Amino acid sequence: MNPRTLLASTAAFAAAFLAPASAFAQDLAAALASRDYAAVSLIAETGGREEAALARAVIAASYREDSAAIRALNTATRTTRLAPALRLNAWQSLAGIYLRQGRFAEASAAMRAGEALGVTQDAETASVYAQARVFADALMNEAPMQSRVAAEGHVAITRDAAGLMRAAVAINRATQDAVLDTGAAYSTITQSAAERLGLRMLEADITVGSATSDAVPSRLAIAEHLTIAGGEFRDVVFIVMPDEALTFANGAYKIEAIIGLPVMMQLGRLEFTTTQGSEALRHTRSRPQREAERNLALDGLQPITYVRAPAANATLRMIIDTGARVSSLNHDAAAAFPALIEGAEQRATTVSGAGGSVTEHDALAIASLTLTVADTPITLRDVRVGASGARRGAGHGLVGQDILRSGAGYVLDFDAMRFELLPAG
Repeated sequence: MNPRTLLASTAAFAAAFLAPASAFAQDLAAALASRDYAAVSLIAETGGREEAALARAVIAASYREDSAAIRALNTATRTTRLAPALRLNAWQSLAGIYLRQGRFAEASAAMRAGEALGVTQDAETASVYAQARVFADALMNEAPMQSRVAAEGHVAITRDAAGLMRAAVAINRATQDAVLDTGAAYSTITQSAAERLGLRMLEADITVGSATSDAVPSRLAIAEHLTIAGGEFRDVVFIVMPDEALTFANGAYKIEAIIGLPVMMQLGRLEFTTTQGSEALRHTRSRPQREAERNLALDGLQPITYVRAPAANATLRMIIDTGARVSSLNHDAAAAFPALIEGAEQRATTVSGAGGSVTEHDALAIASLTLTVADTPITLRDVRVGASGARRGAGHGLVGQDILRSGAGYVLDFDAMRFELLPAG
């Protein structure tokens, strides 16, 4: 995503300059609630003093400029000239950074401070943050994950029956086949694998929302040591799920472990390539880029990019999910850009995931949709709108493997905050 790309016209800029502070507060609250980073960027440039400072802090957090973001967000939480709803967002943004850094006690404290403001939130948002606080509370006494990553490394990738990427990792020095999934906010493991590999189980019980279930009873555990592609990690948090939650087709297909975003983004620049039918992940380090060159951002622990749908004159915020077989849109995309679904047919869609499967009967299917992804036009067929990605958090949908594998590979550069598609040939 490039949240700094401003899409407003000259007239919109003029209107923004003339707007009263209360209007800026309302606009910023709406932009933050919808994760519309283009609108947040506009307010960062043209808004009232306090609102603009908060907007800049949120943008800094999305680019992993954590030190600057933490300082500015702490200031925003103490600024009584900001509306309580915006101060709540500052606390929640702080909590998101602390969760990303594994500073769980500070994340819990930030969420509690936000709750103390007494701001009413919609039920879905309140539920998400309540679940996050339970998670942070359970990990309050755990040390942040430590990493030691060489300048470069690589690992071979295979594809399983569902088309997901798998690689050999070492967990507590034992080899384990694991799915690589940037859409997973935390690494995940089955109960039996956690016991076999000697993970340290924590006492707290949690529930984990999934694409197919609102609440999968789960636990948390700590892997003392994890190695992937030469990168070494200590004190890695795993969500431990019942074996049956990650077993499908009557046992024919099973996932034992998933390596999620917190581990993968510490590797720096990730290059997923296909050469003569063989796939590999290679990681290197890169230098931070100028703001205009960045098109990847983090919403908490979700990597997001902006995607253009020229025929609908739409700019979509989409989660880059290497664990999704196909790209999809959700109902928010259809509501924001009705032209996307002109001519779409209603078609029931079944989504499988942790916790089982669910069928959405009012899902839609778009016969053909051309998207511009990382400056590359890609035409997709039979794009589903609705079920897939509907509960994945902020954004209008998912960038899945059909886009990511459309050429010779792709790059997720968490140092430079760049997303690229590698051309075929």
